[in-house]
Amino acid sequence: MSSAGGRLSQLCGSLPIVNRIIIGVCFVVYFYTPFFYPRELMVWDFNPLLVIYRREWYRLITGVYLHGGILHIAMNMFTMFSLGPVLEHTMGSMPFLGLTLVFSLLVTLLETAGRYFISLATGDMSWLYVNSVGFSGVLFSYVIMRTSVTGAQSYNLCGMSIPAWIYPWVMLIGISFLIPNASFAGHLSGLLLGIMYCRGYLNFLWPRRSCLRALEGWEGLDWLTNSLIYSKIPVEPPIPATDAWGGWSCNMCAATCISVGEICMKASDAISGIFRSAGSRVAEFASRRSPNAYDQLGSEEDVEVANASIPSAPEYSPPDEFGDDAMVRGSGFRLGERNSSTTEETKKGGTNNKPDKPKKQPQRSRPTPSGMSRLIDSVPRKNRR
Repeated sequence: MSSAGGRLSQLCGSLPIVNRIIIGVCFVVYFYTPFFYPRELMVWDFNPLLVIYRREWYRLITGVYLHGGILHIAMNMFTMFSLGPVLEHTMGSMPFLGLTLVFSLLVTLLETAGRYFISLATGDMSWLYVNSVGFSGVLFSYVIMRTSVTGAQSYNLCGMSIPAWIYPWVMLIGISFLIPNASFAGHLSGLLLGIMYCRGYLNFLWPRRSCLRALEGWEGLDWLTNSLIYSKIPVEPPIPATDAWGGWSCNMCAATCISVGEICMKASDAISGIFRSAGSRVAEFASRRSPNAYDQLGSEEDVEVANASIPSAPEYSPPDEFGDDAMVRGSGFRLGERNSSTTEETKKGGTNNKPDKPKKQPQRSRPTPSGMSRLIDSVPRKNRR
């Protein structure tokens, strides 16, 4: 027992840093999340339906580092313990970390896209009603990468020698039959991504090897890159197709090792140059703008003259009831009646949408009988005899 414990501690001590981080994160998340409460897992697990229709993008990452039971996490971490150190020592800690993070996202994205298109083709939405957790999709991509890195020709499975090119497919089908709840689509997505990476189809997703080697030469990372648990990037790529074409590089870290201060200075110069160009464009646009009337005036007196030259609105004067209005009525028009109603509405402080009532016409004088003078008719009745 003591020898077995010492060997286990020796193996754990020789684990590279990225493997330690991945295994530690998976165990911490597993023990933090109460796995015996299914509803807690359903908040963070991978669900294509919620990713597509509710835009819960975090499920693409969180579901990879969750596990549904002690047997589930034990199998995945044991496989990680056997595959991860070989890949990290061969490829380097920094590329291995980037590959793990990118594959954690691409595995779920590829599965989501596949299930979505199948549901559209068949009209069956049940393809999206899936809840899955686990790191096994990324592990299947590790199997393909390990075959390419080590150049193995065959693997031993239960005493049988299986060719290396067919070994991942045998594992895929065997796990699906032995474990009914295993995610066949997730495992297949990881397997396909591993094949695409080893053939160089995903080189555009990360920087070139020269950039990463220059990044390792930063003075601020000496405490990490010079430690025993860190694996530096080799000069020659372990998988030739991954460095043959594609990839992107930057001018700041392509040649020699430069300090972090120089990077900050170049970044600040680039940002200030962007702001200067933007300010010059705004000034040029303002100079092309045609000046308005107030921009052409030179002094306050010119402004007063310009304001005085603007015609003012005429003041409203209500019509006289016995003057102008009477003359208008006598000529046969009813403008006076409309103006008088408008005046009354203005005094009340509101508008009336009802049609104007015809104004009562004044009584005409009685016809004078013959032989009687108009003067007599104009005398008051009380003075008549």
